[in-house]
Amino acid sequence: MASRFSQMLNSPVGPKTSHFWAPVAKLCVAGASFADYFRPAEQISMSQQGALMVTGSIWTRWCFVITPKNYALAAINASVGIGGGYQFFRAYKWHRDHPDQGLAQHEKQLLQEKSKSEKLAAKEAAVGA
Repeated sequence: MASRFSQMLNSPVGPKTSHFWAPVAKLCVAGASFADYFRPAEQISMSQQGALMVTGSIWTRWCFVITPKNYALAAINASVGIGGGYQFFRAYKWHRDHPDQGLAQHEKQLLQEKSKSEKLAAKEAAVGA
């Protein structure tokens, strides 16, 4: 049993290498992408999800080119690419179906929320001073 553990520990993709920790860290990116499944389509950033789709695809391919091949990282990059693609096309479909409620209206709403939060922060600062 100890020899198997030792083999895993000292393998070219074991926990002593970046080949092991890269997939672990990339899980956070995949988690953020999958968290957007619960977000309304009009609030999804097409540029962000497009970037996740493209980089996930590119890095999935790269995981099979490097030595040693990193299948765990390839699986996580593939999930980032697929999740980003799904969210991108979900947002694209929403914007296509609602041309009257484009990005300008959404940006206006975000600015209103920002000004409200700034006013609240100013009030709290005045009360605290």
